[in-house]
Amino acid sequence: MRKMLVMVAFMLMLTLSMTANAAEKKDVQTYITQGLEKAQKEDYKGAAEDYSKAISKDRNATDAYYHRAAARAELKYYDGAITDYNRVIALKPDSADAYYNRANIKLLQKYYKNAIKDFDKAIELNPKFAQAYINRGNTKFRLEDTAGALDDYAKAIAANPKSAEAYYNRGYVKMSQQDIPAAIKDFDKAIENNPKYLNAYVKRGYARLGLGEFLPAIRDFDKNIELAPNDAEAYYNRGVAKIAVNDFQGAIQDLEKLRQLLLDEKKYDEARKIENMLSEMKKQYQQ
Repeated sequence: MRKMLVMVAFMLMLTLSMTANAAEKKDVQTYITQGLEKAQKEDYKGAAEDYSKAISKDRNATDAYYHRAAARAELKYYDGAITDYNRVIALKPDSADAYYNRANIKLLQKYYKNAIKDFDKAIELNPKFAQAYINRGNTKFRLEDTAGALDDYAKAIAANPKSAEAYYNRGYVKMSQQDIPAAIKDFDKAIENNPKYLNAYVKRGYARLGLGEFLPAIRDFDKNIELAPNDAEAYYNRGVAKIAVNDFQGAIQDLEKLRQLLLDEKKYDEARKIENMLSEMKKQYQQ
């Protein structure tokens, strides 16, 4: 009889323990869900607090550390974010995303060489991680390793041929090397992959100006202005290109728009310079 009572007591304790564990797991997930909802509303402080509550319930809650790291990064608490990604990596050493995100935090802290090591690990774990190649390429370019940057962008394109960013960044590097025709080809591909890629139109417009391809440059600045109607520099660039094709009236209109935008931005000295340029142009146009 006593043995039966002991067995019943043990089974009861086991049931209570399992029930408590299930309740705690439910609490952990509830806090994580609440944190995600707050993060969507850009309440990163509240989100981080909810993830911390989840962690207090389960010290091995990988998702809670992962999401708290992202919230801390948004709050510019970079050391805390690094600590959380360290914990994620300890719990899940095969997480390419954790290495990738930790690398991006290190970039924000200007620890470029350490960031590259984390990108290396992310790529080792996921050889088709296109964005890791792109960000590693950006870091190498910052460190003046141009060849390494170009190699990484090529690998990113191989991993994801639809990556507009990889083509754009490679075009940017080629433009810095004065390889303008090759840069334009990459900007073409970036725009093909993303027809609303503003920076690609801007850089291709510059490149075409440099080659004396003024009409194609004007079309790029047209698109630039369509996508960013208050981009003062775009009106200047298009105005310059119009002068080159003797469209003085069109150039005057662009420079007048530029002058107004500068006034709106309270850049009075620059607006005055454009006004003087306009006066000279109008004199010549009337002759």
